[in-house]
Amino acid sequence: MKNRKSLLAKIHIAKKQLGLSDDIYRGILAVRYGVESAKDLKISELIDLCRHFEKLGFKPRPPKKRPSVASEREPLIKKIVAQSHDLGVPIPEYANGIAKKMFGIDYFAWCTPDQLHKIVAALSYHQKRRENVKTENG
Repeated sequence: MKNRKSLLAKIHIAKKQLGLSDDIYRGILAVRYGVESAKDLKISELIDLCRHFEKLGFKPRPPKKRPSVASEREPLIKKIVAQSHDLGVPIPEYANGIAKKMFGIDYFAWCTPDQLHKIVAALSYHQKRRENVKTENG
């Protein structure tokens, strides 16, 4: 069920999309519902008004589907934390510093999955370099 605020927003978008003047809009409210403002309508009346505007030609846009970036980022963030721990560097300060230097982003957790992959690669390079130093010093 839609909430009151989103229905009121949809009604005002419809009013604008249909090019209704304030007089015509208020006339519809007065004739159909006996009110001067949509804020005085019940939820069922708000839904009815939205349907009425759709019959007049209002075409509501479908809600934007937000990509589930969190599901992609979570394993990368965990990997960065594990790599940082393995390297013995401060967590999350070290990864934040890499994000700031590479991308101008203050917190590595704000990075895109692609940027997080690059941070993982940088930390992997650091780990390999550390292992090479250990091997050489035997």
